[in-house]
Amino acid sequence: MARLALTLNMATRNYIYTNEHPYHVWNRTNNRVPYPLPLDECWRIYCYCLKQLIIKYDFNIYAFVMMNNHYHLLGQCSDSHGLNEVMHEFQMQTTNIINKAAGRINRLYGGPYQCSLIKAEYHYANVFKYVLQNPLRANLTNDFRKYKYSSHYEQGPHFKVKSPMSGVDLFIPTEEIKCITWLNEPIEKSDEIKIRKSLRKRTFKVANLNRKPNVLNYKLV
Repeated sequence: MARLALTLNMATRNYIYTNEHPYHVWNRTNNRVPYPLPLDECWRIYCYCLKQLIIKYDFNIYAFVMMNNHYHLLGQCSDSHGLNEVMHEFQMQTTNIINKAAGRINRLYGGPYQCSLIKAEYHYANVFKYVLQNPLRANLTNDFRKYKYSSHYEQGPHFKVKSPMSGVDLFIPTEEIKCITWLNEPIEKSDEIKIRKSLRKRTFKVANLNRKPNVLNYKLV
């Protein structure tokens, strides 16, 4: 049975918690400094903690990318466990393990996680691409499959990645070559800014411009 609730989180911001739609979730390190461990070690820790979310909370992971001071997660909750419960565990576990390995006691993240509910098919497709293109925008690679701190690394992640059962990924190209080509095509800067701004809203929503439909609402970028 689907659940829908409006909950107040630690940052006193209202989020809609439901298992009917996926979320984009992100957080960055305190003061935006790099992680206190080598990225290979941080990645192993994140992979371990993501596997725990799958096992313990039946959480569905659709995409995950770790950068040098932040992460992006695209996923969906099960019937039994809400996002706040899942993310509290994830943030606490990653903080404790990374800090212990680094010999630190300071907080790892700058604050509570941020999330945006993704309801529409075009929105999901464009956010999916936006997440996987983080290393491309940082000029770390020109192919999302070559970035090893990603759920879609060509050699495979260390946790199970699923596709949404709801069909919200309807507009993502199904043919492999077309999908890879599209995911590697740069997002125009103006569209990138619109996506980033929309992800700050509790439900992803792109405003129309001068009463004209915004491209993000009806096509792939």
